[in-house]
Amino acid sequence: VKNTVTNPSLRYLVVAGNDPKGHHPGLTLLALWENGIDPKGRVVGSPGKRPVLRNVSPEEVAAFRDQVRLVNMIGCEEAEAIARRVQELAAEVPSACSCGCSAGCDEARPRRRRPRPAEQRDHQGQGGFFKHHC
Repeated sequence: VKNTVTNPSLRYLVVAGNDPKGHHPGLTLLALWENGIDPKGRVVGSPGKRPVLRNVSPEEVAAFRDQVRLVNMIGCEEAEAIARRVQELAAEVPSACSCGCSAGCDEARPRRRRPRPAEQRDHQGQGGFFKHHC
C-alpha cells in the first residue's frame, strides 16, 4: 500500500498466480481494495487468518483504493495470458500528465528518490503496473 501511494504513476495492480491457503494474500489484497479496513486495521471481508495492517493509516488505504484498480487474475499462472491482460490495460492508461501533454511539464517528470538495493525493489512493469504474484 505504501509503495503504491508513493508512486502516483501506478494505475493498475494485477493480482495473479496461486493464492496460498491460510493467509490468502491475493484475496486479502482484493478485499482491502474493495472494502478497506475497520478501525482496528483489519481488512474487511478478508478470508485470511490475520488480515491486519499495523503500519498503514486509514488515509493511506483510502489513497490506495482511489489510485489503483485491482485486476483479479488469481489462479492464472500463464505468463502469456497475464501479459495479454497487461497490454489490454496499458491501452487504457491515460497520458503521463493530467494536463494532457505528452510528458512535457513538471508534473509529468519523475520524482527523484534514493535508489534501493535490487532485492528491495518493486516489480513494476511498463505502463504504470505493479505485478503481485501470489
